[in-house]
Amino acid sequence: MFSLQRVPELADLQASFGALLSGDLARLEQAYRLQASGSAQQWQLVLTPRAEALARRVRAVTLHGQGKELRCIETQPARGDLQRTLLGSAAAAAANLRQADALAALCQAGGAR
Repeated sequence: MFSLQRVPELADLQASFGALLSGDLARLEQAYRLQASGSAQQWQLVLTPRAEALARRVRAVTLHGQGKELRCIETQPARGDLQRTLLGSAAAAAANLRQADALAALCQAGGAR
C-alpha cells in the first residue's frame, strides 16, 4: 500500500478530483488552469497544475467525454509516457482492443462502437 502522506502533491491531485466530482469550480480553478473545448456532445477539459510541486510530477490531466459521460482520463506525467484510463462505455468497448491507436480513439472521440 502506498501512503499519500509520502507525496503530498499527489494528495492534492486526489483532492482536486473530489472537487471535480462535486462540481466545485472554484476549488478546481485554485489548483489548475482549465481549458475546455469541444461541444456538449463531445468535449475535453485540460487541467494544468498551478502548484509547482504537482507540476514537477504531472504536466496535465485531460478529461474526455461525450454528453454527460466521462469516457477517459489522460494523465501526462512530467516524465514518462501518457497514462490513459478508459471509463464507462469506453472501457466496455475496449475489452477486446489492444492497439494503442484504437484505445486512444475510444478515449478521445468515441472510436469504435
